[in-house]
Amino acid sequence: MLDPSISVDDIPNKRLPKHVNIFRQGELSRLVVGVLREADGRPLSTLEIVAAIMEKEGIGSDAKVAIRARVRSNLAYLERSGKVAKVGNRLTAQWHLPLDAD
Repeated sequence: MLDPSISVDDIPNKRLPKHVNIFRQGELSRLVVGVLREADGRPLSTLEIVAAIMEKEGIGSDAKVAIRARVRSNLAYLERSGKVAKVGNRLTAQWHLPLDAD
């Protein structure tokens, strides 16, 4: 089962996933919906939502890439659950609250 001729130094190290806890459980969803509520029905792009969240939470611009990925993923989740609606695709996508919300 274990080959004694294998050098332990030849086995690559296990890579640990890079995970940064920026938001608590459910906090990002509440922030996204809050930003969309404050927009008063005007659709916002993902980057506009990211900028508003970063400003509201006092997060530095060095975390923009990580925040953008989390916000985009969270928007997709919220869309599947019917809490936000999407207009357009890819780079032109904008987000708003559904008309029957609130």
